[in-house]
Amino acid sequence: MLTMVFGCPHNGSMKRGQALLVVLLILGVVMTVGLAVVSRSVTEVSISTTAEESTRALEAAEAGVEKALAGVGNFASGTQSSPATAPFSESNATVSVANTDLGGGGFYKLPYELESGDVATIDLGGTNPNLIHFCWGTDPATPIAEVMIYSGSGGTVNMRRWILGPGFTAPDNMNVSCQGDPDTAEPQIFKYRYTLNTSAIPEPLLMMRTRMIGSGTSEPLAVHSAPANLPIQGKDTVSTGTSGNATKKVRVIRVNPDLPFMFDSALFSGSSLIK
Repeated sequence: MLTMVFGCPHNGSMKRGQALLVVLLILGVVMTVGLAVVSRSVTEVSISTTAEESTRALEAAEAGVEKALAGVGNFASGTQSSPATAPFSESNATVSVANTDLGGGGFYKLPYELESGDVATIDLGGTNPNLIHFCWGTDPATPIAEVMIYSGSGGTVNMRRWILGPGFTAPDNMNVSCQGDPDTAEPQIFKYRYTLNTSAIPEPLLMMRTRMIGSGTSEPLAVHSAPANLPIQGKDTVSTGTSGNATKKVRVIRVNPDLPFMFDSALFSGSSLIK
């Protein structure tokens, strides 16, 4: 008896093709997962490196400020044009410190704004300017400014007071630039300006104290003296730390020592008090 078996000649090759397809799919999944893991690892390493460099840069910047405040070498004398730059080996970084004098010319803008009731002191250093242009405010509500100028010599201290605002001494101008001549640095537009005539005060001018009254917002303030320059009022120190691709800056503004706010309301004698 003759037995004949019929079958598909491509059955084995189809199975091999299916197996290859399954293997390729598995390899694709494995490669996708592997690439995702590698990408995640690279990202985490980059984030970790960036965070570490940022920390090092900040440490260097803070150290630079501390050295400048302590008066250490070039860190205290570096300027914007010639900043003091040095490696910061403790954090594998570098630090650059620049100091800028506040004041020292005819124009001085307070480096911070005054809230209602706050008092600011401007050193006049014994100068005798004929005029002091007092500029303040951006609030349309016309904040009231109290200005006190102390003068004197030989143990005698005098004080003259101005109250500037609506219902009191009217401002000279509105929406003005606080400058007495076109060469004044940093002209800035303020809402109000009043010119204090100090030529009638015979003694050397010691200091100006100013207080904002009744303002609902913080207010800027600036003065311009003519023709005498104002003394240096403080320093603006900017320390820049760099590590790798990270850069961090720390800024410290130091103004001259100030008097307590109750000074202007106290009984004061420059030499002796006679009852």
